[in-house]
Amino acid sequence: MKSDFTTEKYSSFLEHLKYINFPIYTINDWIKTQPKNGIVLRHDVDRNPNQSIKIAKIASDLDVKGTFNFRVLKNQVDEKAVTVISKLGHEIGYHYEDLSIAKGNMDLAIELFHKNLELLRKFTEVKTATMHGRPLSRFDNRNIWEFANVTQFNLNGEAYISLDYKNLYYLTDTGRTWAETNANLRDSAMNSIPIPDTIKSTEDIKNFIDSNREASIAIVFHPERWSSNYFDLFLQTFVDFLSSTIKKILRFFR
Repeated sequence: MKSDFTTEKYSSFLEHLKYINFPIYTINDWIKTQPKNGIVLRHDVDRNPNQSIKIAKIASDLDVKGTFNFRVLKNQVDEKAVTVISKLGHEIGYHYEDLSIAKGNMDLAIELFHKNLELLRKFTEVKTATMHGRPLSRFDNRNIWEFANVTQFNLNGEAYISLDYKNLYYLTDTGRTWAETNANLRDSAMNSIPIPDTIKSTEDIKNFIDSNREASIAIVFHPERWSSNYFDLFLQTFVDFLSSTIKKILRFFR
């Protein structure tokens, strides 16, 4: 499929990075090594864990390792997806939303964070965490770090607070585009380098990297958005349209 936001397009993007020898890092590896340039490859598994397995296998077949962040809801973890993706060599991170779950109760949120993190650790090693935006909630889950520290949870870092975004471009497929969009409520790093106006599609990112080999980029994929066939592509496009419309309405009223 030639359309954007497909597994074929995802594969061609990674193939291009490999072809030009552009460095690729997990979140944990970036925090530990602090490289001068490269790309932080992040995947937020909000829905459809089976699609995340497909994406993880594509990356693994290309000898690429990234971070896959998993939610923990109602004391449940998708054990199959976590186990399969971890065995493929990818980093597993905790995609936390505990302040939203606790409805703003900070003490309860910290308690839930620890509990849910340890539940995820029953299936694999977890060294980083990444906030889940939870757009329907009025609470920003990153606020937990005003009252807690990653070291107390035996974590090496958190995706939004442990990376120096002053020296990073932040690209996310939220809103079904790589461009800035008002459908993006929380998936952002406010102090990151502004995204060039030329970047809207995945091909645009490839072209940008070709011309900026010394760039540092944090990129966020949501695996459920990257479809494997035309039916899934049509369905996900419709879902993304509804989601973006709701987020725009929420932004207006907030």
